[in-house]
Order: sequence, then C-alpha cells, then structure tokens
Amino acid sequence: MNSYNSGLLFLYGVTLDINLNIKQIPRHRKQRKFPDVLTQQEIQTLIICSSNYWNMTLSRDPGDVQNDAEGVKTFQVLGKNMATLLKQVR
Repeated sequence: MNSYNSGLLFLYGVTLDINLNIKQIPRHRKQRKFPDVLTQQEIQTLIICSSNYWNMTLSRDPGDVQNDAEGVKTFQVLGKNMATLLKQVR
C-alpha cells in the first residue's frame, strides 16, 4: 500500500471517523522494472557464459578485427562455450 492510500485511510478512519472501504480507493500503479542492484540469490540463478579472456577485440578501422588474433580466438572459445551451454540448458 502506498503513502497516499495510508494518508486517506488515516484521514477518513481516524480523523473523520468514517469507515472507508480500501477497495474503493484507486491505487497508483508503478511500472514494474528490474532492480538496479541484484540480490545474492538473483545473482546465483544467472547463467553466465564465459571465455578464456575479456570478450572484446581491438580495431581502429573496419575489418581490422580479423587481424586481432587473440581477440578472434577469445570469441571462438566464447562461441564454443555458448553452444555447449545452450545444449545443456535445452
């Protein structure tokens, strides 16, 4: 129950001594969203696929990614790990 409903209940119920049906008061609904910080339990339920190093490649010009051998290898390992994980989850 939000503070507006509590205020109305207090005003009518205590101050004015009027019995108010809580279901007649329209409630302000907030849009549900994911929390900014996850709880420890939520973190433990996450499925995370990792590689052998940071999942990034370095390039300055378009097409230079292919010249980053370490980055390409990292993404190959990541792709293989993702495929294995998806097979296990299914």
